Amino acid sequence: MRASIEKLSAQIQNQPHLEAGEKQELLALLSEIEAEASEAAAEEITSAMDMVHKTAESVEAQSITEQLEESLLKLEATYPKTSAALGRIAHVLSRMGI
Repeated sequence: MRASIEKLSAQIQNQPHLEAGEKQELLALLSEIEAEASEAAAEEITSAMDMVHKTAESVEAQSITEQLEESLLKLEATYPKTSAALGRIAHVLSRMGI
């Protein structure tokens, strides 16, 4: 996870079309995520995602969209700060057309 955060951070810093304020906002959000992503939290997320994945597989009648929504709700309930930070990053990226 840390490698992905560092890669995304480098990509943000190297984007010429981003304003300095946008870069700072994205990098600050990445810092929040990195602070919350301790090794124990990463293991818990993996465990929670495995559980959600197994549950989603057992419910064949659900569409992929419904399964994804259910998984995201469980993840958000378990890790609200991380989910909020990821949501803010997605929002900023969508405003930039990425």
